[in-house]
Amino acid sequence: MPFIDSHTHTFLRGPEDLEAMAIAGIEAVAVCAFLPVTLSGPSTLLDHFRWLDEVERARLAEQGLAMRLAVGVHPRCIPDTGLEIVLAKVEVLLASRAAVALGEVGLETGSEREREVLAAQLRLAKAAGVPAIVHTPRRNKAEALAAVIRLVEVEGLDPSRVVLDHLSPDLVAEADRVGAWSGLTVQPGKLTPESLSQLLFERGPDRLIVNSDLSHAPSDPLTVARVARFLWRAGHPAESIERVTHRHAAEVLRLHEAVADGS
Repeated sequence: MPFIDSHTHTFLRGPEDLEAMAIAGIEAVAVCAFLPVTLSGPSTLLDHFRWLDEVERARLAEQGLAMRLAVGVHPRCIPDTGLEIVLAKVEVLLASRAAVALGEVGLETGSEREREVLAAQLRLAKAAGVPAIVHTPRRNKAEALAAVIRLVEVEGLDPSRVVLDHLSPDLVAEADRVGAWSGLTVQPGKLTPESLSQLLFERGPDRLIVNSDLSHAPSDPLTVARVARFLWRAGHPAESIERVTHRHAAEVLRLHEAVADGS
């Protein structure tokens, strides 16, 4: 069974992890923009986007991994100055389809500044006709999710093109209510395979997408493959497993095109 990891920051990992992903059957990844630093200006993000589009794309291809790029300003990466320059570059990358999704964007503290930046980026996603990968924080997740959903509604973005990521099982119903996708991150401090399995037994696989959020933080490059094995051993049907570890990600992020064209 092939897999897709719909939310990664592979640029923060070494080639041995990328090779392991390919060996485990992960055929494609979505790489989301994010830097674990406090930014003072726009140039760092501009260089980051260029690295992702040029260097990271080639680095993944060398390991046999198809890539789709998501660009945006993470709430922890909002620069003190020059935000308009960064957003202009995001707009260009989305319009040219060098990036096929907006991400990772969202709310962390829920400040007015974060909400303004998220709203501006949702408008860019709507104009470009691309999906959005939206971060929700570890703390005050329910409040942040409610604020995100309000902004999606206000900006008129089709919720069926929105992945509400890092959701806890109790918040999946909110994503269901508005017709958005639930991104389910399995890693320390977020979901466990056991909690994911229970959720899948309770409500089925509709609109669920499993990801690793692979980064510099504790995370496993083989998360999606390991989750699939865990679900199979727990007795879930192969069709359900395939949907949450491959098909849904391919549909919402058009990653099947990446596999087909080898990019």
